Formats: sequence, C-alpha cells, structure tokens
Amino acid sequence: MLLQTVRPVEELADGGVEVERRAVIRYLCDREVVYSRFSKRERLWARVRNISVSGIGLLLNAPIAPGTDLRIEMQTMDPGIPLTLVARVVHATMQEEESWIVGCKFLTPPTEEHLLTLL
Repeated sequence: MLLQTVRPVEELADGGVEVERRAVIRYLCDREVVYSRFSKRERLWARVRNISVSGIGLLLNAPIAPGTDLRIEMQTMDPGIPLTLVARVVHATMQEEESWIVGCKFLTPPTEEHLLTLL
C-alpha cells in the first residue's frame, strides 16, 4: 500500500512550488478556430488546447501581448450555429518549435451548455 502525505497549500506556496488555484473544469479541446484582434481587421487561425467557462488556451505560431482583446469564432456541433466569444489575453508561453500557448480570460463567459455544444 502506498501512503502519500499531502502538505497544506500554504506550505507548498512558501516552498516555491506553484499551486493550481483554478476551480473550474477545463475541457481538452483540439479544434481550429478563427480569431481577430479588436484593433485590426485580420482573421487568423488558431488551435484550441483547452476551454472552460472562464477562459481558453490557444495554440498559435506567434505570441500575443497580455491585455489584448480577441474575438474568437467557434463552430458548434451544429455547423449552422457559430459561437463568438470575447476574451482578453492573460499570458503567452513559448512552447517548442515556434509555437505559443496563449491563455485568455473570457470577457463574455459562455455557459456550461454552450461549452458542451463545442465539444
């Protein structure tokens, strides 16, 4: 039998260990979406890495500055009904081979029901 001691969050945080504090369910998602910045009329492609009612992780080939607002267009399971979400970039983290994970917080959060139509 394997026993494991779990330390309190406060103790972990003091020891330099990063603690995950998000309390929402993130769904893994692997689909293409179209996004655009409010300041430009460009329409670019991204791949969704994960999504929740509070935010979305996008895989891009270039970073986007934190604080940038995006319009993200996703197709639902019904091809005739797209869902447009508005989000603000929180971070851009470099991955391998010139790809970036861009984490965004929704400014207009979808409901859990809306999320399920995307998966």
